[in-house]
Amino acid sequence: MKVELIRPKSNFLRQFIQYFFFIKNDDEKYNKTHICYPNTNYCLGLHKGKKKAQFSDTDYKVLPSSNYQSYLTGIYQKPINVHYQGKFSEVCIDFEPLGLEMLTGVKISDKVFLQDVIELAFPKSFSGIYESAFSNKKPQFCAEKLEQFFLQNFPDKTEFDFVPFNQINAFQVDELKEVHYKSYRSIHRFYRSSLSLSPKEFLNLRRFRRSLSQLHSAKKLTEIAYDQGFSDQAHMTREFKKYTGLSPKKFRKKSSLVKQTLCWTRK
Repeated sequence: MKVELIRPKSNFLRQFIQYFFFIKNDDEKYNKTHICYPNTNYCLGLHKGKKKAQFSDTDYKVLPSSNYQSYLTGIYQKPINVHYQGKFSEVCIDFEPLGLEMLTGVKISDKVFLQDVIELAFPKSFSGIYESAFSNKKPQFCAEKLEQFFLQNFPDKTEFDFVPFNQINAFQVDELKEVHYKSYRSIHRFYRSSLSLSPKEFLNLRRFRRSLSQLHSAKKLTEIAYDQGFSDQAHMTREFKKYTGLSPKKFRKKSSLVKQTLCWTRK
């Protein structure tokens, strides 16, 4: 299986899109489950000749299809198992919270899983994104074409205000008052309406993701725990078990890091 992670070249799009992730498998005997861990991003997935189907809150399968298909996974707080079988080609576009809304003008941040997202967001031009993603060219070329698609289809007007949630410098909910200049009740309503999470749930999840990305560095676990605002290493271990079912040490052994960004594990 080949994977490639590419970041946007456009400074404008970098506000909203973290990266394009290309996955291609040519092994007909492939039969494995990929595990997706809780994240603070939204993933727009594109399939060619396959479709992603939901069987439960945590279990999905990629099934044969005669068409292209798109899906969205929002912010979830438990690991998701996605079973793949046979050949497949998939492009995952990871967005900042509310990033996809800014580029489409469509309210979709309250969804944990939604099919046919591109058809909903771009009813007149959705075929263009599939042509860009699966043009049989190198991933870098496809990523550039995808950037062109989003730039060309950027809505003239949008009712949404972009908030860089992942860039907010806060570890505790009380610190958000100085960021948003709102009361706690207003902040709670704001996060619920924007992300379908409480402020505490979002900050805990973001802290987990940031510590997860540091696991493959040379830092000690105690140092990572301190850097990310955990009270101690035991606190970080409890959070890791909550979100992954594994301790930080076991997760580090089981996972690999793609382009210093994505932790990748398979059953």
